[in-house]
Amino acid sequence: MRSRAPWLLIPSAGVSAFLLALILAWPGQASEHGVPGTGLLDAGNTSVEARMVHSRFCACCTDYAAYLRSHGVTVHQVTLEDMRELKRGLGITRELESCHTVFIEGYFVEGHVPVEAIAMLLEQRPHFNGIALPGMPPGSPGMDGIQHEPFVVYGVAGDLVAEFATVPPLRAQARSGEDAPLALEDAVCGLD
Repeated sequence: MRSRAPWLLIPSAGVSAFLLALILAWPGQASEHGVPGTGLLDAGNTSVEARMVHSRFCACCTDYAAYLRSHGVTVHQVTLEDMRELKRGLGITRELESCHTVFIEGYFVEGHVPVEAIAMLLEQRPHFNGIALPGMPPGSPGMDGIQHEPFVVYGVAGDLVAEFATVPPLRAQARSGEDAPLALEDAVCGLD
């Protein structure tokens, strides 16, 4: 299993290494530990920490942080007024972006990605910078509504983007993680 550290993320032109280092080092808002054994940490890993970067005006980001906590992740929240430079530097194009970016174990997670896709990312350790669920799809973790279409989660490696996992529409999902487990369908790692 290949280990990745947050400082191994190499930003492309447009975002300074200083900005990325500052975000990753910033203490963020104090947060509660998640509940072990409720999803992401079922394999016995009880030390998963994430740093969520978002604007201060986004309520669904707080709901997504609560969702991650309910799955055993310790979340540190950092607000940033203008996230465009950060996203472009990470290779997150307008087509892939959402309202927040999470950094976890050396990868970025863009948007309202279900924990099953994050767990798959951390288990497989593919050779890319992160994953993204574009937009703010209804019924996705942290968002109100009902999922009517499959969620397609993409893997990003520099300028390359490929489908990483598909989450089928199973049921309405609660905003803060009060949901039944999702099953990944046709999970592939298209960039590895």
